[in-house]
Amino acid sequence: MRNILIGFIMLLPFLLTAQKKQRDTQLFVGYLAAGMNVSQIAGDRMAGYRKVGANAGVGTYIMYKPFFSNSIEISYSMKGSQEAFKNNNPTSFKKYTMDYVEIPVLFNYHEKEVAIFSAGITFGRLIRNEARNAINLVSTDPKKWEFGITAGGTFILKKRFGFNLKVNYSLNSILASPDPGSKARRNGWYHNALTFRFVYMFKKKEDKGTTYYEE
Repeated sequence: MRNILIGFIMLLPFLLTAQKKQRDTQLFVGYLAAGMNVSQIAGDRMAGYRKVGANAGVGTYIMYKPFFSNSIEISYSMKGSQEAFKNNNPTSFKKYTMDYVEIPVLFNYHEKEVAIFSAGITFGRLIRNEARNAINLVSTDPKKWEFGITAGGTFILKKRFGFNLKVNYSLNSILASPDPGSKARRNGWYHNALTFRFVYMFKKKEDKGTTYYEE
């Protein structure tokens, strides 16, 4: 699976370049993004988006049409879930922390200088895992790979600066042995994450009177 993913990522720019024949449009427009996730895990019996973690990445838009693009990004994403204190009792506290290196591959629609709307899939590789109750670290065995669907938008605030909002939901269960007492619709554990980030987009060349991200 990892070899297939790497091959797909390497081939994607070349496949899209073939659609750029005899055009003067700049093909790649890079960006930086940084912000936070608020997340929960469907199936762990701890409802609520209480787990807060960082989300930061670098990526590029691959502009094969003036208003359409694909994008690919490499980001660091902190997910998990966290229990609220019950009746102010700290012994009820539990927290799961799962950090991923993620590669979102998205299809985008650019609404002039207003917004960029996106949807696609995300591949995640677990790089850190920690589970804690009120007293000690406890043992969990999450799967190393996560695959999810992602949708959202980047709203242009000023010139090349934007605010990115997106949602991500796991398609595969992240825990090898899910909680049999879970009341989730599907048997297993699934990340739910809301992401809020500020985005800086690198300068894009003028294209037929359109000056996205141009000063």
